[in-house]
Amino acid sequence: MLASARTIATSGFGTGYIWTAVYLNSAKGSPPPTAILRLTDTFEMPSDEISVEMKWITPTHLELAFKGHRTINFQIAKCNGVDISVRDLSGGTTKTSD
Repeated sequence: MLASARTIATSGFGTGYIWTAVYLNSAKGSPPPTAILRLTDTFEMPSDEISVEMKWITPTHLELAFKGHRTINFQIAKCNGVDISVRDLSGGTTKTSD
């Protein structure tokens, strides 16, 4: 399995925001990637705070970590046999689901 992330930042008067999506996909590339996490922020953030750390704890456990004033809008706890945990580094909490 491969994990990847994509961040989109828009700007404009009253419309600027940043969102990041993390995807999980088979190493063989098929089927299409599955979104497993989506974070949003309604304010401009420093570039060092918009990244998501991805770490394979085991071959079946992926840990995602982020910092800053971000909101989790979407999270999957398990996908294709992979357990997914999310850590908010600014608060030190871990979020998982059964």
